[in-house]
Amino acid sequence: MYCVLEYLNSSINCSRLVIFYSLSGLMIALLCFDDR
Repeated sequence: MYCVLEYLNSSINCSRLVIFYSLSGLMIALLCFDDR
């Protein structure tokens, strides 16, 4: 049971990182686009 919780926790952290990086990339892309 503990292994399952640990696995869920790590996958949640992983998806949070992915979402965070995606949003960061999107913001940077928008800022660069605004400069043109």
